[in-house]
Amino acid sequence: MVRQIEKQVAALVARILGDPPAPANSSNGPLLLGSAGGFDSTKTLELIVAVEQEFGIVIDDDEISPDNLGSTENLVRFIILKQGV
Repeated sequence: MVRQIEKQVAALVARILGDPPAPANSSNGPLLLGSAGGFDSTKTLELIVAVEQEFGIVIDDDEISPDNLGSTENLVRFIILKQGV
């Protein structure tokens, strides 16, 4: 289950950015938010909409943070939590 979500997240990120995300600076996987990751505010919104549609979840405004969306690992963990898997 986790591997499938990881693959889906990687495909979404690649589609939105047009290429894979920047390499990780930590053990949390490739960075997504901020200038290091390539996600500006527009691309972040695209990612949120794509994740909501792909995984059938709703991301509330107060959940938009680096803790949840800052890296691919954080995003995968957040999706699993939201799905209650």
